[in-house]
Amino acid sequence: MTTLTTEEADNIATIDAFIAAWNAKDGAKAVSYLANDFRFTFGKIGHAPEFTQPDFAAMMELATSVDMAVTPGMTWARGPVVSHERVDDIQFRDGTKAEGKFIAVFTLRNGRIVDCIDFEI
Repeated sequence: MTTLTTEEADNIATIDAFIAAWNAKDGAKAVSYLANDFRFTFGKIGHAPEFTQPDFAAMMELATSVDMAVTPGMTWARGPVVSHERVDDIQFRDGTKAEGKFIAVFTLRNGRIVDCIDFEI
């Protein structure tokens, strides 16, 4: 196992705090971890919608139930990139769901999340 740099440990802590804010349904706190030019992409072959920070904040407001669980031992970091495996169960007001198992790849800059790509597995 490779020893993490201070930057890598800090970046993992930021992602962990971001996920914790999601689970607490604290949209303001979660958005505080996002860079102004943040982009979220759901990486699915043939279908990859992209959301910006305002879109993401609005989506979070629609969640009625959030359970995002990072799989223990499945977090990796290299410099500004953090990746993890997690299981999501998110329910929205309109009855839709975002659920499944994902590999997420985050890129951070100055302690804030710039990009997040979720790949359903």
